[in-house]
Amino acid sequence: MIQLEVLVEEASAEEALRHWLPGLLQGRARAKVISLGSKYKLLKVLEDRLRAYRARIGKGEDLRVMVLVDRDADDCVQLNPTWRIRPGFGARGKYFSL
Repeated sequence: MIQLEVLVEEASAEEALRHWLPGLLQGRARAKVISLGSKYKLLKVLEDRLRAYRARIGKGEDLRVMVLVDRDADDCVQLNPTWRIRPGFGARGKYFSL
């Protein structure tokens, strides 16, 4: 079964996703929501976490990763390159800015 891990910056997003994801996934995947406590901490650890996810996927784990970041007052065009999967990560992905 697919494992979806969602990284969020705060507890309120974590709580909302815990209620929303089961209905969305409808048993097609297991979801784990991980709150990192702040945007600063999420961005600080993101590259290492993405490397670890790449290793898990490389070992055959059926894993999907989603990163949810509030826009706040940040310019999404400037913020996006700071956490986008960089070349060499070997990941397929789509990037969305809301």
